Amino acid sequence: MAMAERPDLRRHIRIPSILPVDFQLRGAEGERFDPEIRTAFTRDLSEGGLRLEITTLPDVVAARLRGKEPLTIEVDIALPRRTLRIPGRVAWRGPAADTRAGWIVGVQFTEVSAADAAAITEYARQAARRPMIVKTVLAAMAVLLVAGGLVYWWNTGILSHRIETTRQALVKSEQEVAQVSDSLGDRQLEIGWLATQVRELADVLDEREGRVPPPAEPGKSPAQELARGIERLRASILKPQATTKEHP
Repeated sequence: MAMAERPDLRRHIRIPSILPVDFQLRGAEGERFDPEIRTAFTRDLSEGGLRLEITTLPDVVAARLRGKEPLTIEVDIALPRRTLRIPGRVAWRGPAADTRAGWIVGVQFTEVSAADAAAITEYARQAARRPMIVKTVLAAMAVLLVAGGLVYWWNTGILSHRIETTRQALVKSEQEVAQVSDSLGDRQLEIGWLATQVRELADVLDEREGRVPPPAEPGKSPAQELARGIERLRASILKPQATTKEHP
């Protein structure tokens, strides 16, 4: 009988959707033989019913499900803004062939308003689109990550090139500074030697003129010593000579 009534569920478009729902199995007259509210997941959902995947059940409840007696069920479907409690009947049931354990139960709603049916259909459609949206978002994120990686690689390459160019310029500058320092050192030596020669020549002129050469001034640079020696030479060479008058 249950198998003969199974095609009634096909009158409504089934939308594949995996949603958590709470349920309670009952007897044919609505009597409760399972006091617990249990949770399972839908495999598809429509305004006329759903297919429920139940993974675990107590032995007592599972025994009733394995039997041939008619069963009813109450299902709570949590919509975004409200929860619908819908009564139904177990149209068919059987062990799940594609899972390790559990049951697949076909439920046909027995009392559902037009507004609730429309809400269930819209909710099922949104749930069916959600995996596609997630896949699209993940694909977009993957593209962004790849693009970001390429940009990072490109920028890193440019930055590395700039760093290497700057390093080479610094090395070249250090070499030029070293060359200039060596050249300045050579010039300092030349100026020091020239300052010594000028000072000695000025001392000779002072002694010839009967003057005592001034003592060396410590702390003077070779250039200052040279300038001082040149001033002494100028004073000695350009000194006005005394003129003598001839007597008649």
